[in-house]
Amino acid sequence: MNLYRMAAAALAVLLLGGSPHAHAQSFFFVGPADGDFFDVNNWNDAADGTGSAPPVDSLPNSTTGAIAIDLVIDSTSVLAEGQVDFGVGSLTITNDGSLEITGSGNDIDFNSATTLVLSGSTLIADGDVVLEGSITIANSVVTATTDDIEIQDNAVIDISGSVITAGDNFFFDSFVGTVTSSEFSSADRLGIRAPGGVDADVVVFDTNISIQAGAGDTDNIFTDNLDSGGSLTLLGASTLLSDTVEEEVDLIIGGTSSATLGGNGVEILDNGSTATLTTFGASLIVNEITDDPRAFIINGRTGLSYADDSTRWNVTDWNGLDAVTLQIVPEPSTAAVLGVAGVASMLRRRKRG
Repeated sequence: MNLYRMAAAALAVLLLGGSPHAHAQSFFFVGPADGDFFDVNNWNDAADGTGSAPPVDSLPNSTTGAIAIDLVIDSTSVLAEGQVDFGVGSLTITNDGSLEITGSGNDIDFNSATTLVLSGSTLIADGDVVLEGSITIANSVVTATTDDIEIQDNAVIDISGSVITAGDNFFFDSFVGTVTSSEFSSADRLGIRAPGGVDADVVVFDTNISIQAGAGDTDNIFTDNLDSGGSLTLLGASTLLSDTVEEEVDLIIGGTSSATLGGNGVEILDNGSTATLTTFGASLIVNEITDDPRAFIINGRTGLSYADDSTRWNVTDWNGLDAVTLQIVPEPSTAAVLGVAGVASMLRRRKRG
C-alpha cells in the first residue's frame, strides 16, 4: 500500500470512528484506464488484482439501486456512464485518480450514511454532485459541468486546497466542518439554504468565491419563504464576487477578506440581508448601483449601520450609489494609541539597528 492510500485509509478511520471498512470489504479499481465503473470485473478486493471481484449486483446504476460497498480508485481514471448513488458505501480517490460520470444529466450522490475522500484527485459529473455524509476533499477538483453542487443535510465536511465548480448553482445546507484555501465558482447562484428553518452558517478561510463572475446572487436558494437565511462569513484573506446578497442571508467580512458586490448595477443587499465588516482590514467593494444599501451595511465594532454613523468608515460622505471601497476605521483615540505604538516599535527597530 503506497503512502497516499495509507493516508486515505487512516483518514477514513477518523471519519467513520472505527475501521476504514466499517461498511464492507474495500474493492480497488484494477481495470484499464477509462474503464467502466459499473463492471464488477474491474474491481478487486486486492489492490494488485489477485483477489476476488465484488458480487455481480453490487454496482447498480442508481435507477436500480444504491451502492453499499467501499470503493478505492488510485492513480487511474474511471468512467461511469450512468447515475451513481452511494447508499451506505464509500468512495476514496487518491494520487491523481479520477472518476467521471458521463451522459447527459447523470448525477453522483453521496447519502447521509456514506463517506467520500478525495486526495489529489478529480470528480466530474454532467449532472448534480450531491454531498452528504462524511466528505473530505483535499487538493482536488470537483466539477458539475451543467448542474448543481449541493452540500446537504448536516454533512460533515473538510474541504482544503481544492477547486469546486458548478455549471449551475452551488449551495450549502446546514453542515459541520471547515472550508480553507479553496476556489468556488458557480455559473448561476450561491445558495445558503435553510432546510427546516435551521440556518446554514457557512464560514470559509482564505477561500475565493465567484458567482457568475460577479453577476450572480448569493441568497436563500430554492426556498418559498424568508424566515431563515443563514450567513456567509469570509475569514483570513477570502474573497466574494457576487451581485446581490438577499433573502435574509447575512454577509460577514473579517480578517483581510473582501467582498465585491453590485455586478448588475442595481442593488447589493435586499430582502432583509446585511453586510457586516468586523475587522479594520476587511473591505466591501461596491460597484455603481441604483438602490441605496447604507442602512444595511454594518460596522461590526459598533453595531451601527453606515446610515447611523459614517464617521467610523474610511469614506464618510458616500451617497450610497456611487462605486466605493468601504472599510471601518478605529475611533480617533484608538487610532492615536495605535499610532504611538507604531512609532515606538519603529524607534525600537532603529535602536537595535
